[in-house]
Amino acid sequence: MIAARQAGLLLNGGGHAMAAGFTVAADRLIELQEFLAERLNDGLDRAALVPELAIDAAISAAAAHGELLGQLDALAPFGSANPEPRFAFPTVRAAYVRGGRHRAFAAARRRRIGGPQLNGIAFRAAETPLGKLLIEAKGRAFHLAGHLRRDTWRGGAAVQLVVDDAAPAGETANG
Repeated sequence: MIAARQAGLLLNGGGHAMAAGFTVAADRLIELQEFLAERLNDGLDRAALVPELAIDAAISAAAAHGELLGQLDALAPFGSANPEPRFAFPTVRAAYVRGGRHRAFAAARRRRIGGPQLNGIAFRAAETPLGKLLIEAKGRAFHLAGHLRRDTWRGGAAVQLVVDDAAPAGETANG
């Protein structure tokens, strides 16, 4: 934004590492788009960009309990300089899935039927590839990643996984 302002493309503008704002005359909008496209593409090798998901630790459903949430609370507040820890739960199975706008499920360790369960939810996932994977996950093995939170809905205090992503584990829950 600062370079665009210095180039005379903006009426006003500025920002910092986490936000920017600007005012542009309508007749300069295309010129600004071209300027930004050139600047933002600078340094890219034109290879396909691959999304990444940072994982802080892999844990089991049994390890996701209230005591761990208490330890995580001690790390707060979370923000850009102190991101909330993201956990991976390798090879779990969906004990149940129910849908709506969100996809809710319970994930248990794959080979322990009746073992520890971790309730989870994927917000606004109904019409996304993640939502589809979760709907089709019952009885299948898959990997989950997300943030642990207290589920205080209806006065509860259970541990819940807010799912950021999931992937098939490459085998069935019976395999």
